[in-house]
This record gives sequence, structure tokens and C-alpha cells, in this order.
Amino acid sequence: MAAFKQNCPHCMSELEMETDWIGIEVECPGCKQPFTVNAPQQQMRRPATTFAPPPQQNPYGNPGMGYPPPQQNPYGNTGMGYQPGMSVPGEKSTASLVLGLIGLIAWIIPLFGFPVTIIGLILGIKKKYTVGIVLNVITLMLTVASSAIGAYMGANGML
Repeated sequence: MAAFKQNCPHCMSELEMETDWIGIEVECPGCKQPFTVNAPQQQMRRPATTFAPPPQQNPYGNPGMGYPPPQQNPYGNTGMGYQPGMSVPGEKSTASLVLGLIGLIAWIIPLFGFPVTIIGLILGIKKKYTVGIVLNVITLMLTVASSAIGAYMGANGML
């Protein structure tokens, strides 16, 4: 007796058949449906099917070809593309605030107060950080006043 394989026409389970069973109706052990055993050259083959992978969700939410959406230019249409790392309007400059706070101490010695205050003022203006600008303007006025008082006292021999 020779054995061969045949698929159940109902559930497509691959079953091993004996040549003595050709033409006999048998029951599939998987789905319990009856079917007739065919000769090996006539046996039905399971059609080759290829399944496409399910379409992936685009994490960017746009329907276009799976590419990420273009980055928005916060400066409007200036002709220059927005590059990551560029300063964005509204982004705060903590350096201006820190230099303003340091300037509140450094104004006593104008040699230190002027550079600290001016750098803090430039950074505040560049980033449009109002708190840093105000703090550095106050510190700049204190430094100028301290310089003027020191110059007056030095000129009159009061030091």
C-alpha cells in the first residue's frame, strides 16, 4: 500500500491517504465533513494564495505616500525652510533672565556689570523675552548710575 497526501476540500487540511481508499467517501478528522478520495494525479491542490500585508497606519496622519508632513515654518513664508534647532518666536531665553539676575549683583562693579548686562540685553531682544529685557535694562541703568557716581567721587577726591 502506498500513501499520498490530499487536502480536504472543505477545510483544506492536508491528510495522508492510502491508495486503497481512492473513490471511497471518507470523513475529514478536522472538520468532520465527508469527501471522496481522489487519485494522486487528480487530487485537488490548495490554490496558492498570497496575502498582502495589512496597510500600515501612517503615524503622521497624512494620506500622502507614507512621507512625514513637511515641517511648518514658524516665520511664515520667508523663502527659507525651517530647520530644527532654529529659534522659534515665543521661545524663551533663560540666558537673558540668568544674566539679568547676575547683573543685579554685578552692577556694583561697573567693569563686570556692563558686559553681563549688555549680553543679557542682546539675548533678550533676540528672543523677544520681555522679562529678560526689562531686568537687563534696570541692571544697565544701575550700572550706568554706579559708573557716574564712581566717576564723580573719583574726580572730587572722595574715594
